[in-house]
Amino acid sequence: MWLIPRFLGGGDCVSLEGNTLAKVGVYAVRENRILFHNLLAVLEGGKMEVFKPQKEFLLIFNMGDGKGIFWKKNWVWESRLAFLLKDYIDRKFMRTFQVSGELDEKSEVIE
Repeated sequence: MWLIPRFLGGGDCVSLEGNTLAKVGVYAVRENRILFHNLLAVLEGGKMEVFKPQKEFLLIFNMGDGKGIFWKKNWVWESRLAFLLKDYIDRKFMRTFQVSGELDEKSEVIE
């Protein structure tokens, strides 16, 4: 007998048995594809996939003053360059989801 899971989830609202994950957006983003696949698998009777989290990730915090804090492994630094790197990465990521004229809008970096 095939059992339908009681719930599916991703991001900060779930925990994985045997894994302690930091509450960072990179996991939510990477879980999306598998969550979508598993929703379809439940609806169509297909095989579900298991999320395998990456071990290392980059964090850049926007400090709100034009600076960022860059953190990866044991390397941490605060600077304008860290903010600019975060802004570049975030804008590049968001462009993948643009569906209308937003791409034509001039991007501005907040000073």
